[in-house]
Amino acid sequence: MFKKILLTGIAFIAGVNLAFAANPLADTERNLVSYNNKQASGTLSFDQSKMYSKFCNNVSQSYTYTNNTITSDGIALSTMMYCEGLPMTLEYNFDISTGGTQTLLSGDQLTITTTDKNTFIFTKQNTSDPVMCTMEYAPVCGEVEVQCIQAPCPPIKQTFGNSCMAGAAGAKNITQGECSSLPVVGGDTDEHGCKGSAGYTRNTGAQECVRSWEYETVLRAYNNGITKYNTMTSFMPNNYLTREQAAKMLMATIDASGVEEWMVKQAAGSCEWTDKASIDSTLYDQVFRSCTKGLFKGSNEGFFLPHQAITREHIAFVMKRLETFIPKIANHPYLTESNNTTPYTRLEFAQFLQQLSPVLEKAAEQDFTQQTKDLEAAKQLWKSKNITSYKMIQQRSCFCMGDYIRPMIYDVSKEIAQRGTARYNDNNKEQLSPTMDVELNSVTDAFNIIENAIKENVDNLTVEYDKIYGYPTKISIDTNFMIADEEQYFSFTLVK
Repeated sequence: MFKKILLTGIAFIAGVNLAFAANPLADTERNLVSYNNKQASGTLSFDQSKMYSKFCNNVSQSYTYTNNTITSDGIALSTMMYCEGLPMTLEYNFDISTGGTQTLLSGDQLTITTTDKNTFIFTKQNTSDPVMCTMEYAPVCGEVEVQCIQAPCPPIKQTFGNSCMAGAAGAKNITQGECSSLPVVGGDTDEHGCKGSAGYTRNTGAQECVRSWEYETVLRAYNNGITKYNTMTSFMPNNYLTREQAAKMLMATIDASGVEEWMVKQAAGSCEWTDKASIDSTLYDQVFRSCTKGLFKGSNEGFFLPHQAITREHIAFVMKRLETFIPKIANHPYLTESNNTTPYTRLEFAQFLQQLSPVLEKAAEQDFTQQTKDLEAAKQLWKSKNITSYKMIQQRSCFCMGDYIRPMIYDVSKEIAQRGTARYNDNNKEQLSPTMDVELNSVTDAFNIIENAIKENVDNLTVEYDKIYGYPTKISIDTNFMIADEEQYFSFTLVK
């Protein structure tokens, strides 16, 4: 999906200060960039007739720039397209109507030489300097939202009525410093210019329009797809949260965090509940997913009880199940209210999810989600072989002495290593000393070593599995990068 943007740059110093934003609704601190004309004067007209291709969601899309003009008084008008939800690199392809060559506007400096020998040099400025107004048009006919931005401060939105896809009517040049105190204006403003439908009220101390933390929480949930309601009235924050609502909101939070879907679920029982017809049709898919992933379960009698108020205790149970797949979320205090039978309100749960989101996002940056999936798949493969007796060769590599790092071979029966059969698997073949304190591991024990490393959030874990039987052949563990000599290495070979 594409949106069209009209970008306006404002000049504040001598010469030309051209300010552009690739996506004004994204990270303003990162996307604001200014080019200052330090040489030459006059007017440059750009006739943008070239087609420009860009990949959007892995699909090549082509579109045309038209009516681009840069003038020496510092006002820059340009039209561009960008992929919704994705940042766009600051790149403009220009054909200069006066006969100059095609130029790419990017990087730290841009030099344009026209056929009349006029040379314009534009140099990138610090992102904290420019103040500008940008206009975003909705993809359908409607009002224009104008953002006044003083980088790197958060944007302040204004809305102006405007005809569909009109030009810059309603916009105005903003001088430096005005953005910080400019009120929000619109069709339902109070005497101070604060827009009530957007949740704003006047803060007399700060002399500006502000929103409450409650409204900001609801709006953040709406923007992340966790709720379809974007006002306090429609969200009904003080109503008790139902089980079906909790399931939907939690799954949406997990999806938004970027955590990979896990491959192996806990036993959830049947997800074909007797009362499934009473689940809200708009919530059913997410409720069903929450069950197939082992998070939400029904009662022993086969009911999901979708309209029952959910308590902090119930949510604690759900989070413990989630910890099985995403160990990085463990040990956070707001996840441990297991003895609290007070129902959640909708606002309280939205606030809970707001706290959970960055933890999930951090977990998504780790590889333990994939490690857990690989471990569970290996366990299932080993179990399918139904091997009850075998010989195992184990060798450790660690900061240990002598015999501890020699390869050892021993019998395993019903997943218990038989100490009395253990001997060294090298030239001497002698038995292990009865007084030697060494752990001999079965395949199940080796799986447990990996699982414990994941739960302990070690700094590095590398595992290789046998492709036929599933048992671990190599395990490398570094508990803490900052501590020397605590690394552990295991190698295992199965002998049938």
